[in-house]
Amino acid sequence: MYEDVICPNAGVLRLRLRQICGGSLNEHRFKSQKEQWIKDFIENTYTKIVIFYNLDEEAKILQEIVESVGRPVSKYNGTTKDVDNFKEKDDTVLIVNYKSGGTGINWLKNVYASSVPAFLKMELSV
Repeated sequence: MYEDVICPNAGVLRLRLRQICGGSLNEHRFKSQKEQWIKDFIENTYTKIVIFYNLDEEAKILQEIVESVGRPVSKYNGTTKDVDNFKEKDDTVLIVNYKSGGTGINWLKNVYASSVPAFLKMELSV
């Protein structure tokens, strides 16, 4: 079933388009080639992986994918700093909010250097 998406201005339209590109819009979720690619990437990479995301809904999708593959997961964002699995286990996937990941914390330098980075979706520059 379809429903109209109302965008009262260009900023909201841009946000909605970014959400759709990330695989969701409000409570709707879309199966995408990107999700399958990320799942295959995680299954076939046998080291630590850092995946950057922009929107909270993307983090939920990523966490579901990582858990479905059976890999340990850690999250790092503005409210959650759960990185114990990532520090202790060699096959952990770290899901990092793009903006929070650039906060300049020293251990993150080592994390990025010793891991395979991936971006679910690049941050937009304005």
